[in-house]
Amino acid sequence: MHRILIVSGGSGGHLFPAISLADDLRKRGKQVILTISSKDIDKKIIKERDYEYEVFPLFFFLSKNPFLSLIKFLASFRKAERVLRRYKPAVVVGMGGGNSISPLLLAHFRGIPTLIHEQNVFPGKANRFLSNFVDRIAISFAETKKFFPSQKVVFTGNPLRKEVFEKGEREKQGFTILIMGGSQGAHSINTLSLSAFRLMSEKEKKEIEVIHLSGEKDYIWVSEEYKNLRVKHSVFSFFSHIGNLYSSADLLISRAGATTIAEIIASKKPAILIPYPYASYHQRANANFLFKQGACLMIEEDRITPEELKKTILYLKEDKRERERMRENLKRLYVQGADRRLGEQVIGLIRKD
Repeated sequence: MHRILIVSGGSGGHLFPAISLADDLRKRGKQVILTISSKDIDKKIIKERDYEYEVFPLFFFLSKNPFLSLIKFLASFRKAERVLRRYKPAVVVGMGGGNSISPLLLAHFRGIPTLIHEQNVFPGKANRFLSNFVDRIAISFAETKKFFPSQKVVFTGNPLRKEVFEKGEREKQGFTILIMGGSQGAHSINTLSLSAFRLMSEKEKKEIEVIHLSGEKDYIWVSEEYKNLRVKHSVFSFFSHIGNLYSSADLLISRAGATTIAEIIASKKPAILIPYPYASYHQRANANFLFKQGACLMIEEDRITPEELKKTILYLKEDKRERERMRENLKRLYVQGADRRLGEQVIGLIRKD
């Protein structure tokens, strides 16, 4: 049986597409081994799935401390060598992030076929570097092609975990707002959203319901804050079956990570996107892409105030036509079967013995 090594981790944005690809490859009769980072959230996500996995130490490509980078880089190479020797994969797939550099480079120099997948509109440093070595480059947005050697590029879309497509049976209690900060939460979005709700009148608050994914660190604090707000609410640190929440929501308030963007497109939900300002331009480029398609509203974090967020929420709540326009534009962007498309590219790299 052919083994496929999928290198991911560090964030849900890398790990969730990896799991989706793994599910497709498993259906094709392939044995899949996943690598994840040492972050607790990675371990929590992967333990809910029945996959063999290896933990790679977090390594940040071109970090500010060159000596520490070198030490971690060498440790990462040693780990990669052990993993490649143990599993002897037919193909190595990288899903982006610094953790993917050593396994993909080592696989390349050992003659093992390699593929990288870029989830963002503007590619990350690791994938830009690896693009010079790998055999194939899969992209989620057609606009990304210009950043890579064109002869290697294939458009697949961004694979989505099956939970995105689950339909919930929650009883709605008003205009429902889903607030997300990525797989680990976002403190600034938590703070901003709570401040916006405090500015609403009692009548305005009575007409909304909030589902808030706070992240582990802010969970207790966010839960306590809602008790004093008199807003119908549900707070979760993390929620695996995200489709249940998407299907309930009328509006999303979110960061703009690549996987979040893909899930917004798939669920066709109007959104207010507040890109993380320290993500090397990735989130801003992702949000700007959706905004230019008329599929979301985008507000920069350093320019938004609680008052402005409140006004924007209430504007979209009242303007059903604007929300419908966003939904129609999202429909045009959806790429069906991205997991299957990517799986076919991986299978196509397996050498015939």
